[in-house]
Amino acid sequence: MLSLSRTSVGLHGLVAALAGSWLGGYLMLASSIVHPPLAVAGFALLVYAAFRAPTDPLGRSVSLHSCALATLMAIATLALYWNVPVPERLLTLAMAIGLAGGLGVATGRHAWRMAALGMMIVFLHAWPLAFVPVETAPMLLP
Repeated sequence: MLSLSRTSVGLHGLVAALAGSWLGGYLMLASSIVHPPLAVAGFALLVYAAFRAPTDPLGRSVSLHSCALATLMAIATLALYWNVPVPERLLTLAMAIGLAGGLGVATGRHAWRMAALGMMIVFLHAWPLAFVPVETAPMLLP
């Protein structure tokens, strides 16, 4: 039976292996279909789901730090890639909202909940743009 060591190095190595596997799969299979912000948000969700409820304090600490870093990377790549289609951008933003809200509940930090609320406001104002063709979007300006 396989047992995972519950040391900090072991858990960080597990997160690094998970990231390498996700990156390899993305580059081999989905890089022509999915833009990087959605792939990073998917990785953040994978880390959050894999380490959702560790029982020991070390595992909880490593998992929350890894989830926080992956969520921040997802938000940063969403801001950096401006040529992503609007529906994919909204899906990535929705994933980031869920991650930030989950981290706010898990850590009890008010900053994550406020970040989720701010992203939710942006999402609620931007979702109608998913139904507007790109060519006619400038006509919405005053």
